[in-house]
Amino acid sequence: MEHAILAVMLDDDAAATRREVSANRRDLLTRSPQQQYLQWMREKPYLLELVPKKDLASMLGITPESFSRMLRRLRETPI
Repeated sequence: MEHAILAVMLDDDAAATRREVSANRRDLLTRSPQQQYLQWMREKPYLLELVPKKDLASMLGITPESFSRMLRRLRETPI
């Protein structure tokens, strides 16, 4: 009985992971790097402190230089 419960739990986890991966792919295709970055700031601000900027740029599909320019524009833009 315990094995059946564990199997169901693992299936649920796998399905949730597939949904998250699918949503991330969709975001990469439909959102600009700036929109994605702002979403990360709202949802996962700890990432911005843990992940080097060059890697964040890579995750956004832009160069480190473009990432720096984007950050500068965001700092200069009034909220």
